[in-house]
Amino acid sequence: MPIYMFHYVKPNSNYHYFKLDEFERFVSNNKNRIISLTEYLNNKNTDKIVLTFDDGTIDHYNYIFPILKKYSVVGVFSVCDNIRRKKVLDIQKIHYLIDKIGVDDLYIHLFSKLNKKYFDSNNVTKEAIIKELLQFKLPFLKRENIIRSLLKKYNLNLKFKDVYITMNMIKEMQYFNNEFLFHTRDHFRLDKLTYNQQLKQIKSIKTYIKKYNFLNILTVPFGCYNEDTLSIIYQLNIDKVLSINYNNNERIISRVDCNILKEN
Repeated sequence: MPIYMFHYVKPNSNYHYFKLDEFERFVSNNKNRIISLTEYLNNKNTDKIVLTFDDGTIDHYNYIFPILKKYSVVGVFSVCDNIRRKKVLDIQKIHYLIDKIGVDDLYIHLFSKLNKKYFDSNNVTKEAIIKELLQFKLPFLKRENIIRSLLKKYNLNLKFKDVYITMNMIKEMQYFNNEFLFHTRDHFRLDKLTYNQQLKQIKSIKTYIKKYNFLNILTVPFGCYNEDTLSIIYQLNIDKVLSINYNNNERIISRVDCNILKEN
């Protein structure tokens, strides 16, 4: 039974997204097959599908939620702790910069500012290299400063309310039986962190389970984890890990990228 992973779903964008009309057609055509993650874990009927949505961006409330209600189906949404702290995360800032400035100009800017050693990469596209640099390859403070300076250089003001859903929206979506999962504190790649850094990113899941009625399931950013991640999962008694990579560990749930559903 496929579990599909979505991020941005909207009418249009200059950054990667799933078209809203295609999404509605898919939901309409499969409304009798869509079930919750809880149902999947209890049943695992191979004829059913699960829809998951990562990062808690505002399009999930503005566009996805109304369609799910329209067809009386549910989705599974993963949000980071920034929702509670009202903080815009670097991952969305990077997407915003690519959307507003473009890959070529961003690449030229980074190439002119950084030591060329940072561009020694297995990635073949400029966009992949930009993401690699700004998500984990550069030292944390350096990439934070670069992102901040780029937003200032291009006079781009990214406000929390324009990017993310709120806790009140989450409650409303839960009322219609949509499920929520914890997506770590700051959406960092866990496999690039030390054990203690990973623990800091994951342990807040207990607050969300108890206070906000989230499932006891962790969604790992970028689908990335390592043995330290799994050790922490066992330590914190987290039931499952939602990823995108197949693993024979019984606690790992693999997903399929929604891009395979895109129409020609």
